[in-house]
Amino acid sequence: MYCHDAERGKEKWKYFCGNTTQVATGAWVPWGPRTIADGKIYFATGEHSPPNPLPRGNRLICLDAYTGDELWSYPFMAGQSQGGGGISSGIYYDRSIYDGYLYGFGKGKSATTVSVSPSTIAYGSSVLIGGTVTDQSPGAPDTPAIGDSYQSEWMEYLYNNAPAPENADGVPVRLFAMKSDGSQVDIGQVTAT
Repeated sequence: MYCHDAERGKEKWKYFCGNTTQVATGAWVPWGPRTIADGKIYFATGEHSPPNPLPRGNRLICLDAYTGDELWSYPFMAGQSQGGGGISSGIYYDRSIYDGYLYGFGKGKSATTVSVSPSTIAYGSSVLIGGTVTDQSPGAPDTPAIGDSYQSEWMEYLYNNAPAPENADGVPVRLFAMKSDGSQVDIGQVTAT
């Protein structure tokens, strides 16, 4: 996939889906139309007349439209006369011929809890701040919220019986304290684990 500057025709970035021995072309082929929304490009690899059994390794891929960087991918196959996915209410929908399911990909709700120990704090004393950040998406409620760099592996773990990613980071959390006068103090940023 190539991205060119519309005014000058200069190549801005390119993306290659990868080589493979699973299909006759020797490389994963983007199949069907691309869907572009919110600075992202969505497309799936596949082929018009897939053999049986279906070749392993096809993926739905989400790219940053401005840089061509892969944001995430998921096991997925487009095929036959599939028209590609669509966007509604911030959710990308598409059907995979691997299992025939219609998938929805988007930002889900999350929940954050915070606790301080001890609950009564003397001026100048140290405290321990704890808490959780959990995913509240309908498909995975109350599971840990995971950082962007592990999204592909985490989605495969939750929804595709893949092994859990090792040492996956949580999401960044910025902590603030409130003074007695109502003003806020930035304590710093931590990463949920």
